[in-house]
Amino acid sequence: MTSDNFIALSGTVPERPTFSKTNDGVPIADFYLEVRNEWIGKAGQPCDKSIHILCRTSGHGANSLRRYFHPGCYVRIVGHLDQLEQEACVHIAGLGYLSPRTVMEARPA
Repeated sequence: MTSDNFIALSGTVPERPTFSKTNDGVPIADFYLEVRNEWIGKAGQPCDKSIHILCRTSGHGANSLRRYFHPGCYVRIVGHLDQLEQEACVHIAGLGYLSPRTVMEARPA
């Protein structure tokens, strides 16, 4: 059976994720993804709107965020929609950095 709640998003992560571990020691990272939409209104004026979407990743994705991430990184995520503590959440299946320069600047020497 296929899932109808698959989602792909790109945006910036405005602040550091919160890190924790499961009872089995698997790393978890929770963060908000800021998705910004810009358009030209009917009267020709520029308009924009930002939404913040709760995201969760575990295992390799959480370790990658811990090592390479810093606020302002532009990322693309794919995953499925779920609910986490009364809030809609994207459980991430794949995470990619779309701003390689910011990743290299954050990389430990």
